Amino acid sequence: LQSPALSFSSHHFPTKTRLGAHNCAMGGPKEAPPALGKAHPTLGINADRSCSDKLALLLWILIWLGFGYFCITIFKAGDPDRLLLGTDYLGNICGRGSPNVTVAGNWSQMRLLWYPITFDLAKKKLLVKEALKLGICVQTCPAPVPSSSFLPRLTMIDTYGTVSGNASVPAQWPVLFRSRPSFGRCLPNFFSFDCQNSSDCLQTLLNSNDTFANAEELTETLNQGIDEFRTGWPSLVAGVTIAIVFSFIWLLVLRRLVKPVVVLTGILVFVGLGFLGYVFWAWRASKLAEDPPQLETAKYLFIAAIVTWVLDFIFLCVVIFIHRDVLIACDVIEEATKVPVSIPSMVLIPVVSFVAIIPFVVLALGVALYIQSCGDVLSITLPRPIFSLNGTTTNLTAANGAATAMALANTTVEVKQYEFKNWRIYGHLGNIFMFLWAFGLINAIAFMTISLCAVFWYFSAPGDNKDPPTGAVIRAAGVTLRYHLGTLAFGSFIVALIQTIRIACVVIEQKLREAGLDGDQVKFLMKILHCILACLERIVKFINKNAYIVCSMNGKSFIPAAREALELLVSNALSVGAVTVIGEIVMTFGKVLITVVSGISVYYINKAMGYDQGLTGGMILVVIVLFLAFLVACLFTSVFSVCIDTILLCYCKDKTEVEPAYAPDDLKSYIGNAQKRALEKNASEAAKHEKALKQLAHPMTTLQKHVAGEPDAATKIGGLEML
Repeated sequence: LQSPALSFSSHHFPTKTRLGAHNCAMGGPKEAPPALGKAHPTLGINADRSCSDKLALLLWILIWLGFGYFCITIFKAGDPDRLLLGTDYLGNICGRGSPNVTVAGNWSQMRLLWYPITFDLAKKKLLVKEALKLGICVQTCPAPVPSSSFLPRLTMIDTYGTVSGNASVPAQWPVLFRSRPSFGRCLPNFFSFDCQNSSDCLQTLLNSNDTFANAEELTETLNQGIDEFRTGWPSLVAGVTIAIVFSFIWLLVLRRLVKPVVVLTGILVFVGLGFLGYVFWAWRASKLAEDPPQLETAKYLFIAAIVTWVLDFIFLCVVIFIHRDVLIACDVIEEATKVPVSIPSMVLIPVVSFVAIIPFVVLALGVALYIQSCGDVLSITLPRPIFSLNGTTTNLTAANGAATAMALANTTVEVKQYEFKNWRIYGHLGNIFMFLWAFGLINAIAFMTISLCAVFWYFSAPGDNKDPPTGAVIRAAGVTLRYHLGTLAFGSFIVALIQTIRIACVVIEQKLREAGLDGDQVKFLMKILHCILACLERIVKFINKNAYIVCSMNGKSFIPAAREALELLVSNALSVGAVTVIGEIVMTFGKVLITVVSGISVYYINKAMGYDQGLTGGMILVVIVLFLAFLVACLFTSVFSVCIDTILLCYCKDKTEVEPAYAPDDLKSYIGNAQKRALEKNASEAAKHEKALKQLAHPMTTLQKHVAGEPDAATKIGGLEML
């Protein structure tokens, strides 16, 4: 019983001690406490890193090579001029190349596409869709000839003559509306047509009169805003500067405001729920006092009051139960405010990532343009647009009264139309996926760079004396790009795939609607599918975020890092929930405060500088500054949010150490209390084991003495020791 194999002292339970001492324990060997004043030997800047997720990085390279080959193919097959310059009804690109028909004038100057839009007054409908495939290339946008009469005011435009002697194509089209050039098209002004007291005509045009009036008012306001912007741009610069400076001030004072804001919010919620219950109760009393009493309404108000008060009581109980986790969350947020203050260049990371995304936006738009322009010119037959007045087809004569006339009957027109490829939808989905992947990867790189800065800060020195390395942002970006690009590519690939599937579901739903297969059952199933995919995307983003943070700490690959992150978060679920809720409250309050302060400052700057003399009184400038200040606030809070998440996981990881030497002093007290309670629990369990063993040792010793005088005593005693 005294042999090492049977000695049941408490040091023979190392695993139990590790797992019981900290909720965040991950198992495995413990790391020795670091020397005072030095960075952590195995986490953060001193982590043993290697290229993580090499296979994902190789896959990323191969897929982009394949996408590059696809881009080269469509660049050869597509022709964006077909969309930018437009094609006429014969398949010619306006102003480019040689037309397949003889035209009067210089074809290279005929770079505008005009559409022969008419309307059916009997149906009170403008025939726009019918005219979009009948465009004609012109040098200048045509206009009708002013006249006091109704029909003779029309102008006729030549359509290059007939095609191969086909008389079904009219030699001329009527010009009913004035138009102006825009993006290579002649955009019509439908209100330029003089209806001459025709009620059907007036009703057709008045259907969109409100929209036209609103557009005119919006245009006038925009013009005034442009004038105010030209004169008052210094106040915009001042407003953005105020937003940036106040954001730093907000981070500095936030460490003293987190707990007051949380306490005030809790009191407001508790008092608000209680008061709402009182309002329901008083409303119920007033319904009962009516003659006759509103018993049914009073019953529902009674239920509402009771439910509200029960929720208020539950809220109070939850706050009391998790008050310690709320205090931990406040301390985590307070410590997170120190990171961007210590490394102010962190706020430039989102700006750099935004600039880095621009080339991929240009590439995606260019590829989409080429995909959309891939196709062939085919001959098709279309219904000819008609000009119907009071239900009868009207003969249109030329404005000059010449004998040339054209009757627009409801017959067909044979034209050459550009027929696009059927695979374009799949090409667009592939292009969207690659853009989303690139977008997600750049955001992930920015996220890990910020996270690494926070990790460098946390594990730079024990306690409150944090000293992040010089050039922390450059070092963090270098570590991210050198070692963990594969991990980020893997995580962003999953998110981009889910997002592309969601977009594909929207396309499928639209196709079903066009095919008339959008019954209630189909709508219900599609809504469920959208909900599942949206939830899945949020879950994956949450896992990615925390996996990136763990990878920043110790350099693990994506799946091991995600596993460790989830174990840490689950072990500290209450603290994580408290940090999430309180963080959202604090960041929302910060966004509102920064935006409002900037807007009010610019308002008084405008009054002082005389920029409030325009039509809007300088409010255009105030609105622009509010928008820009909100963007600045979002920029700072996005960096701050990453710091909060990173400090939280660093705190959880720190709890798995032999001594939490790197936790700031405020957080270290919570870890010390948790360790103390865990060690006391383990000591109590060890004492129970010792007592049980002593009770077992007494009868075993008696048996040894009983068999000592027998011939095979040594063998029996050995067997008892084995037992």
